[in-house]
Amino acid sequence: MCHTLTLAEIALEPHTLWYDVRNRTPLRDATLVRYRPLVAEDVDDLTAFLESLSPATRAWWYRDSYDRAGAEALCAAIGRYDKLRMVAVDLQRPAEGLLALFEFSFGIPPGDHFRYGLYGVTLDETRDCRFGPCVRDDWQGRGLGSALMPATFDIARHFGRQRVFLWGGVYAENHAAIAFYRKHGFAEVGRFCTEDDRVSLDMIRDLVDTSSARMV
Repeated sequence: MCHTLTLAEIALEPHTLWYDVRNRTPLRDATLVRYRPLVAEDVDDLTAFLESLSPATRAWWYRDSYDRAGAEALCAAIGRYDKLRMVAVDLQRPAEGLLALFEFSFGIPPGDHFRYGLYGVTLDETRDCRFGPCVRDDWQGRGLGSALMPATFDIARHFGRQRVFLWGGVYAENHAAIAFYRKHGFAEVGRFCTEDDRVSLDMIRDLVDTSSARMV
């Protein structure tokens, strides 16, 4: 890849990372979805997205708040820190709002370095990144997450990353999520106990040099 993207570039020109999910990665109902960076104008739709999440989904995908304040904080952070947030929207029914929020973190906290080191895995901020997805409840089980994964890996490559690992791991009892990650090439490297005494799996995926997903 000739040019490695930066978060500042994407904040200025978010269309650089627009992907249209078409029939090559079809959803079951053939919905045409645009996968694109979160922008400041998304605050209302992001508020609705966060507020719509069920207690079950919130149990797997933790945030400090699921309200407008939380949405405003995420939108205010665009281009300011080490995070990239991508959203999915239905191009045929835009009034549906945001269908999914996928997050990347290009900074690696000391705790992750330490934990992965216990597994014998050395993390490197220049080539690794964290990743965490959330799909709206009424879109779960409809193939949306799988449809977005090729572009997700492509985005990581555009930022010069060679591996992607799960942001905070995945709870061992979340069997559906573990199956999803394994389906998309993630491998378990170790397990740890969270602060609330739940077992979580750390999983990582190598990004092989394959053809990139098509951007708009």
